Amino acid sequence: MHPLAAKVVELQRRLVWRGRAAAVCAAVATVIAAAGALGLGDYFLRVSDRGLRLMMTAALAAATGYSIYRWWYVSRRERRLGPLAVARRLEMQFPQLKDRLASALEFLGQSENDATAGSAALRRAVVIEADHAVNELPLDAVVDRQPLRRAATWAGIALAAVALCGLLAGDALRTASIRLIAPLGSTEWPRTNHLEFRQVPRRIAVGQAFEVELVDAGGALPDDVQIQYRIRDGRRSEIQNEPMNRVGDAMVARRDDVKSSFDFRAEGGDDHSMPWTKVDVVEPPRLASLAIVARPPAYSGLPAASTERHLEVLAGTGIEVSGSANEPLGAARIIDGEKTVAATVRADADDHERRGFMIPAEAWVATASGKYRLELESTDGVAGTVADGNLQVVPDMPPTVTWERPRDDLMVLTTAIVPVDVTVKDNLAIARVELHYTRSDQPDATLAAIELYVGPDAIAPADAVATQQHGESHEVNYEWLLEPLALPEGTQLTLNVTASDYQPAMGQTSTPRRITIVSRDQLEARLAGEQAQI
Repeated sequence: MHPLAAKVVELQRRLVWRGRAAAVCAAVATVIAAAGALGLGDYFLRVSDRGLRLMMTAALAAATGYSIYRWWYVSRRERRLGPLAVARRLEMQFPQLKDRLASALEFLGQSENDATAGSAALRRAVVIEADHAVNELPLDAVVDRQPLRRAATWAGIALAAVALCGLLAGDALRTASIRLIAPLGSTEWPRTNHLEFRQVPRRIAVGQAFEVELVDAGGALPDDVQIQYRIRDGRRSEIQNEPMNRVGDAMVARRDDVKSSFDFRAEGGDDHSMPWTKVDVVEPPRLASLAIVARPPAYSGLPAASTERHLEVLAGTGIEVSGSANEPLGAARIIDGEKTVAATVRADADDHERRGFMIPAEAWVATASGKYRLELESTDGVAGTVADGNLQVVPDMPPTVTWERPRDDLMVLTTAIVPVDVTVKDNLAIARVELHYTRSDQPDATLAAIELYVGPDAIAPADAVATQQHGESHEVNYEWLLEPLALPEGTQLTLNVTASDYQPAMGQTSTPRRITIVSRDQLEARLAGEQAQI
């Protein structure tokens, strides 16, 4: 090969190499940028939909194809450099060459004996002249270094970004790459939130409420959590979204009066991967018979009586509940406010095993008014309310004691007879009435008592029934002779009357009465003063 042709071919190789290197760098930068943008989007959005992941992978494939086409195929087609094209480029760069370099290369490609090519000596002269001219020129000036430098810079930045991400977040980079390459794979992003339900119900009774509580096993719950219900209607299914409400460190959701089976799950924060949980809604046991007997406390004297579901009973009444169901029971219970009373499951009247239930009176004692309900639970754990009602508890109030006489404080002689008259009332029966007094001249003495009334040892059932509606009232009258007390003048007596019932509960007069012992002269002077005022 002629030295001139060799120089041009060498320059051609350099130009082609630089063009290809620039194309590779530009394609690498473009593909890395596209992959980075898609990976960041996947990282922040935590894409779980496989269709969307397929679209992201398709977008990366499209960006890769475009890069190859734009930076390799098009550039290669536009920059196909042969020796003659390189010569033309040199002639443009160095006008002093005129057309001699291209002509010389053409002459070198012709045979010495080609009669149509003109004078061989003249051709050799042109080649020699062009060779001398080229030797004096800086041929590297025709090489444009800017495209490769620019492409290499962008490729270097892209590769440096990948390396930095690998150092700082290698797991995230690996996860993003795998998810882009294999969009149908099972690789998931490490999640901040790990939502899970507590005590998930799998079977509930028709008409009952469905209630669940959600926590985050990974730490703090996100602020916005949605519960999804998937309800099937034949071959169709409908998904309903509802916000969950925060209660303390958990989220709760509730659906009342559930009629059909459904699936549910929750989404919140970056957790969108919870599987569906199926809840079967089934018929609970049904009530076949029910009997309720109220057994009032023994002290009241009231007899036991059958009653309806809406109860009005004396406080302390034991409530006996018995009945049967249409199928074997796993459990039965009364729920009275926050109190749960378990029943004993037994055979029913027809000896059907585990179809009967019984709550003895001592197990359920009426203490507070409110609503109650009877729940029956099947052998597979499905519970339902089969009866409910109101429980009205009437408290057994202590007796009330009202002064009739003395109406006010008194000043009397030491020989006086003081009338003590009171009216005592109780909603059932009065057991005892007593007069209690203290003496100012004996402050350390114990409280003295005088018995004013004593009832029977116990309330007779007939009397209890008779007084149940209106209670019992007594007027107690007592003439209290003070002379046996030998009270010195100036002594003050403080009186109170107490009454107790059979519970026993005690009541007393609201204000005490005070009796002051005076001399006859003091009494006469007081009377004279009152007459003078009149």
